[in-house]
Amino acid sequence: MCADVLASLQTPPGKGGIAVVLLKGPGAGLMLDRLFTPRYSRSHDLPGLLQLGALADNGAAIDEVVVRRFDGSVEVNLHGGPAVVKLALEAFARAGARVVPTNPADVFEPSHPRWNNPAIGGEMLHHLGCCRSPLALEALTTQWSAGLSELCASALKADCRISPDRLRSAAAGLDVMTKILNPPEVVIAGPANAGKSTLVNALVGRPVSIVNEQAGTTRDWVRVLTLFMGLPVWLTDTAGLMPEHAGLHDVDVEAMQRARQRAAQADLVLLVQDRPGQRSVDGVEGGLLLHVASKCDVAQPWPGADVAVCAEQEMGLDDLRKAVLTRLGLWAFDPSTPRAFTGRQHLLLMEAAGAIEKRAPREAAAALQAILTL
Repeated sequence: MCADVLASLQTPPGKGGIAVVLLKGPGAGLMLDRLFTPRYSRSHDLPGLLQLGALADNGAAIDEVVVRRFDGSVEVNLHGGPAVVKLALEAFARAGARVVPTNPADVFEPSHPRWNNPAIGGEMLHHLGCCRSPLALEALTTQWSAGLSELCASALKADCRISPDRLRSAAAGLDVMTKILNPPEVVIAGPANAGKSTLVNALVGRPVSIVNEQAGTTRDWVRVLTLFMGLPVWLTDTAGLMPEHAGLHDVDVEAMQRARQRAAQADLVLLVQDRPGQRSVDGVEGGLLLHVASKCDVAQPWPGADVAVCAEQEMGLDDLRKAVLTRLGLWAFDPSTPRAFTGRQHLLLMEAAGAIEKRAPREAAAALQAILTL
């Protein structure tokens, strides 16, 4: 048994290309020797040397991995699929390791060199795995390197002589940051053969939905992550909505029910039509609906359409992206703006703003300091 060995996943959970498991403790090297067979001789085992080989548990292959030994620890780099990671951690546990949650502070100093802000640093590290685009990553890390950290530090330096509205504005930014870190759900709905799947493929930039002239090609919904002006959005293609009548096949009825369910759960629904007709979708409030006129290369946009597009010729796509982000409150997003990205930060900013209005600078300072350092 190697009870003195801790095993922790260093990369964000979920699907990924590579996962990194850290074995830490005096027995880490011995544990690795039991489970890892290098492709080449171990006679070249030197600190920091990368070794390619096989990870196995009692003869059962787990994965081909790359390992590195350093300072009494072992870094195991394996494929990032959740099933592979689960098998590896279970193997280390059976070998006697204690599997523990990752402590980001073990591998990263949470305080930025310019500020004493370990609390924001720790919260940033916790949310890094939620960033699904470079812009989302910039928005989060900027709150640590500038943004929220700079706002709080400068307010403390000025003895809390700051407009409470600036603090409330930063607190209100939690809504935007929540959408950045948890991408909004945008569902495309509308009648059959209106060009919904073609539009999805054009917005994503690759074929993700089957396109065919025959009505009803899309039976089940297709969900894919894409970027609108650098911001991540979940985009869902759904089955065409048709008037229900006795002649409809049960499969078509079920497909439309699923489409309506997805639409009812969406943050925004794009109602795509190539001619005027349907004005609403069951279960969707009007404010969550964006009317899109499709196939505008062969027909004039119908009255009442919010945006006109031609997916095949990629006409109007940027206008549609702008309309979607505007409706979601994300248009003209500036990642450098100070924003709370946790509920804790939001509450403390509101507390500090209230204290400043009550002319209680000590209370305000305590709240602002808590944002930075807990």
